[in-house]
Amino acid sequence: MQHKVQIIVLGSGSPDLENALRYFQHKYPNQIGVKIGYDEALSHQIIAGGDLILVPSRFEPCGLTQLYG
Repeated sequence: MQHKVQIIVLGSGSPDLENALRYFQHKYPNQIGVKIGYDEALSHQIIAGGDLILVPSRFEPCGLTQLYG
């Protein structure tokens, strides 16, 4: 990646998507972090330190993650 950007991905999805994310994490280890699954403490750190949050959830009953962000 040519731009100074860091991306953190937390969550799970289709195996194809998870594998693609792992590939990019391996290719750009200083810019992309991937945690497949969910970690409550890590989610708080990501929200607190992030400049942008993207929540591509298929089901989000009340949008709390967006509210926290």
